[in-house]
Amino acid sequence: MTQKKKLLDNPVLGNFIIPIAIVLIGAFLVFLFQRLLQTEKSYKELLTEMNSRTFGNRWVAAFELSKLIAANKIPEAEIPGFIAGLEGNYKIANGEREKLFIVAAAAGLKRPEAKHLLIRALDDFDQTIQLHALVGIGNLPEVKDLPEAKIISFLNSEDEGIKIAAIFTVAQHQLMSGVKSLQVLLESNNTKVKWAAISALVNFGNEVVLTPMADLLKLKAGSGPGSVDGLKVAKQNLLQTLKRRRWEKGILHIKNILLEMSENEKDLQLVQLVRENLDLIK
Repeated sequence: MTQKKKLLDNPVLGNFIIPIAIVLIGAFLVFLFQRLLQTEKSYKELLTEMNSRTFGNRWVAAFELSKLIAANKIPEAEIPGFIAGLEGNYKIANGEREKLFIVAAAAGLKRPEAKHLLIRALDDFDQTIQLHALVGIGNLPEVKDLPEAKIISFLNSEDEGIKIAAIFTVAQHQLMSGVKSLQVLLESNNTKVKWAAISALVNFGNEVVLTPMADLLKLKAGSGPGSVDGLKVAKQNLLQTLKRRRWEKGILHIKNILLEMSENEKDLQLVQLVRENLDLIK
């Protein structure tokens, strides 16, 4: 009796069907994976997952939390309790990646309740975590009892990003004990650091910054170090800071600087900021 051939015994059909089956199974698995990714969990579920003993679950949950915060999906009334949960999870966190997402989540809230967690993160040995903590503290609304000496110590960091974040934080919270350190940075060989220090000292209304400020505003693209975009951002930051800070001493000197810039500056956005500053000077 002749045995009936199976379909896949046919070399032509077998070679054709097997790849199709692999593609279909692969497509099905991708579909399931996408469905899993699209399943949105509440922040409470994610906080619970962060207590899991599975390392992968913990840092993924922390990452998902940071996305919920960016999308403003944490109810206002529940934010203090949520921050307390983040602080508890930070204390038991094992990996730097997990800690980083927790600190980034806390910093993104811009709430005074996050102060203790962010200050704690300043002591971490990982520089990326320190950077996020500094930026987070800088973005906090008015808070008291900040560790001024610790924050100011970061002005001596070898890392450019950390140093600039520290400059921003010192200026935002008007940490007067950091003014002398900012003045030292006016002599920095790092252009970005020097420009950040100028804006910071403008925020303090410090007259020592008048000449460096004039030099920065007079710079033209290609006439000094730093990229064209970097120079524009530095000028914008300075002019916006100057607009917020009402000067009393040296106001005539500032007015002359702005008038000269209004005549020579080609960038219309910067010219508009100059005019807004001039309108505030009586």
